Amino acid sequence: LGSDRLRRVLNVDGALGAYEEVLRRRPKNVVALKVAADLYRTKGDPAKAAAYYEKLRRMSPEDPRPWFLLGASYYEAGRLDAAERMFTEGARFPGMLGDAYSNLGAIHFRRGNLKEALWFLSRAATRRPGKAGVRYNYALALNAVQRYDDALREVTAATAAAPQDAEIRFFSGVVALHMG
Repeated sequence: LGSDRLRRVLNVDGALGAYEEVLRRRPKNVVALKVAADLYRTKGDPAKAAAYYEKLRRMSPEDPRPWFLLGASYYEAGRLDAAERMFTEGARFPGMLGDAYSNLGAIHFRRGNLKEALWFLSRAATRRPGKAGVRYNYALALNAVQRYDDALREVTAATAAAPQDAEIRFFSGVVALHMG
């Protein structure tokens, strides 16, 4: 669904109104805070989502989710330094290093730092071999440095992890085209 259609189907504005009212009455309700932040992201307002995720992070310092959700909101808002800081801090949580590497690789790729992107994404693919997004992002970086055989291997792994994903399938064609 497109973002406009998704908002209509989900009635994001109506849901936000309800969660804002819950937060007005109970400002420390962590469930309402997270859902409201998620709804602001769905609505396309990463700055407002980030403000809510930041509150959630301060209220739940031992939960890794706020770090990664806040980092994603910063990334969507183009605040790459802040996103990098959140993902770096989030890496300290047990079991989250692969996700942190994946996100840090995406930041470096967006900045055009391909060597750093490849470093992070290769490690993310090792730690999260079954995650299609990780393998896809690694394939994008490999393609960018013209390592087409390696990119095809990664996009094939991404396709196996998410066979219904049209974007990944399309990109495998792009890599094959580069290969001749």
